[in-house]
Amino acid sequence: MDFDKLRDNGIFPSDIDMLYKCDDNYLIIGEIKLQGYRIYGTQEKVLTNIIDQHKDGGVLIEIHHTERVQDGAESVDVSKCEVARAYFNKKWHEYSQPLSVLDWMQGLQKKHMCV
Repeated sequence: MDFDKLRDNGIFPSDIDMLYKCDDNYLIIGEIKLQGYRIYGTQEKVLTNIIDQHKDGGVLIEIHHTERVQDGAESVDVSKCEVARAYFNKKWHEYSQPLSVLDWMQGLQKKHMCV
C-alpha cells in the first residue's frame, strides 16, 4: 500500500494490526512492530485515545517481532511474538518478563470472555 499522496503535513494514515472485542465489550487493540521500534507520535495518540474513550474498557498491546518481513515474504506467527508493553488505565505498563501474544491472550480470555 502506498499512502504518500494522502500525507498531510507529515501525518500519514494509520492502521490497526489486531482488533478484538470480547463478549463483555472489552476492546483489545494490538500494534505489531519490529523489535526495537515503538508505537509513538500520532499513531500512539490515536490508538490510546480509542482505548481511553471506549466505555467498556480496553487495552492496547505493543507486539514485537524479530523477523524483517517484505511484501510477499513468509508470514510471522504472531502468537509467538512478544507483548512488550500494554496501555490501559491511561498509562503504559512494561512487562519485565517475556510474554508471548498467545499466553497474554489466554490470560485475558479468562477475565473478559474473549474468543
